[in-house]
Amino acid sequence: QYTDIGAEQQHTALRYVSRSIYSGQITGEHFLPFLNGSQAEWKAFYSNSERHEPDYRRIVYFREAGSSDPFTASLGFQANLKNGGRFYSDLNDDARGFTFDVTTPVTAAKIKFGTLFDKKERDFSSRLIGMVVNGRGNGFTDFNLYSLPIDQIFAPENFRRNGLSIDEYQNGTNNYTAGQTVTGTYGMADVPLSLGSNEFRLIVGARVEYSKQHVLSKDVSGNKDITVELKNTDILPSVNLVYVLNQNVNVRVAYSQTVNRPELRELAPFAYFDFNTQTSVRGNEHLQRSLIRNYDVRIEAFPRAGELLSASFFYKSFTNAIEQVVVTGSALGSERTFMNADAARNYGIELEGRLALGVLGNAMEYFSVRGNYSRIHSEVDVIGTETTIEKRNRPLQGQSPFMLNLGLMYENPEWGTGVNLLFNKFGERIMEVATAYEEDVIEQPRSVIDVVLTQSVAERYEVKLSARDILAQEQIFLQGDKRARANQKGTSYSLGFSFRL
Repeated sequence: QYTDIGAEQQHTALRYVSRSIYSGQITGEHFLPFLNGSQAEWKAFYSNSERHEPDYRRIVYFREAGSSDPFTASLGFQANLKNGGRFYSDLNDDARGFTFDVTTPVTAAKIKFGTLFDKKERDFSSRLIGMVVNGRGNGFTDFNLYSLPIDQIFAPENFRRNGLSIDEYQNGTNNYTAGQTVTGTYGMADVPLSLGSNEFRLIVGARVEYSKQHVLSKDVSGNKDITVELKNTDILPSVNLVYVLNQNVNVRVAYSQTVNRPELRELAPFAYFDFNTQTSVRGNEHLQRSLIRNYDVRIEAFPRAGELLSASFFYKSFTNAIEQVVVTGSALGSERTFMNADAARNYGIELEGRLALGVLGNAMEYFSVRGNYSRIHSEVDVIGTETTIEKRNRPLQGQSPFMLNLGLMYENPEWGTGVNLLFNKFGERIMEVATAYEEDVIEQPRSVIDVVLTQSVAERYEVKLSARDILAQEQIFLQGDKRARANQKGTSYSLGFSFRL
C-alpha cells in the first residue's frame, strides 16, 4: 500500500533475483634483510559477481485519496515497468588487480611506498515487455478490464481487439558495457618526534591516482552509439600529526584529500525502477568525479584495554559534490538522476564511546556498550539551470543534521553466545533535490532497532539469527507541507549457518 499526493495506490511486485559472488586473492610477505630489514607485501585478486532477474512483474491499482470507489488498474498505451510491466535483466561484473607495498625502516622512522592496479568490467542487458491497452486505432477499450483483480486481468481472453495487447519498450540504453581502471602509486613516512618531554608522530604522504571510467551504450533509437569517458589524474596528499598527551590519551590533527567517483550505474544512460521511491532512476553521462578536502581534530582516550572515548571536530569541503535530483517525467514515469553541485561543505562534531560494563559488578562481566553521535551542518551551492533552482547554503542531499547509533552487547566466550541490541536514528534529510518545478523531497526521522543473536557450536560452526527493524515505523517523505509518499516497512528475519574449515 502506497500513498501519494491525491491518490491511494496498491503496488504489487512479483520478483525473483539470483546473485552469485566469487572472490579470491593470493598474498605474499617477504622480509628483505639486504635492504635494511625492509618488508615487502603483495596481493593479486580477482572477483566476479552476477545478478539475474528473470521476470520482474509489477502492477499498480489506484483510486482518489479518501474515496470508497474500487481500485482500478493503471495501464497505458506503452510498455511501462510500473504499470503492467515485465522486466528481464542480466548483469556481470569482473574485477581484477594487484597491490605492491614496501616498508623500510630509516632510524626510528618508517618509509612506505607502493602501487595499485584495479580494473572492473561490467556487461548489462535488459528487456522491458508490458501489458498495454489495445485501444488506439483498434477499436474502443473495454474499461471493465481495469477493475478486474490481479489474478484475472491478464487472462488470455482479455488480449483482444478492444482489450489488451503486449508491447516492448524499445530503448537502446537498456543495454550497456562499462568499465573502470584505477592505477595509483603512493609514498608516505611515519616519523616519531620529540619536543622536550612531548612526543609526536608525524605521518605524511601523497597518492597519485589515474582513473578512467567508460560506458558504451546506444541512444533511444538503438542506432547511434553513446560513449561516456571520464578520465582524471589526482594528487591526494595526507598529513596526520599525533600528539601523545600521556599513555592513555592522544590528540590527532589531520588533513587529507580524497576523491568520490561516480558509480558506473550513475554514469550509464539506462533508467532502472527504484521500488523505494516508486520512480525511475537514470544515470547522467555528464557527471564528474568529486574532490573532498578533509580537516579533522580528534581527542581519544583509552581508559582500559579495548575501551575508547573520543571526540572529533571535522570540516569537509566538496568540489562537484554528487547528488540525486528530481527531473521531469518520461515514458517510464517520474525520474531521478544524478548531478554535480557547484560546491558543498560539511562540518560538525562526533562523539564515540566503547566501554565494558564489568566494572559495575560480576553480573555485567560479559556486557559492553558502544555508541556514536554526530552533529553535522551541511551547505551546498547550486547553480540554476533549466531543471534546477539556484540555491545557496541548502543542506547536502542525503546528509542528516544528526545521527545516533547505540549498541548493547553480550559476549560470553565460555558459552560461545553473543547478543547485540542495536538502535539507530537520524535527523530529517533531503532524499531528492528540487527541480525548477518541484520542492525538495525530505525523509522524516524514524527509529530502527535490530537484534542479532549468534551461537557457536562445536568450535567450527555458528548459527546466526537476526531481526531487523523491529519497530517497523512508517517511512514518511514530505514535499513542502504535503506528504509526498509513505512506505510501511515490515520487520525482516534471517537465519544463517557458517562453518570454518
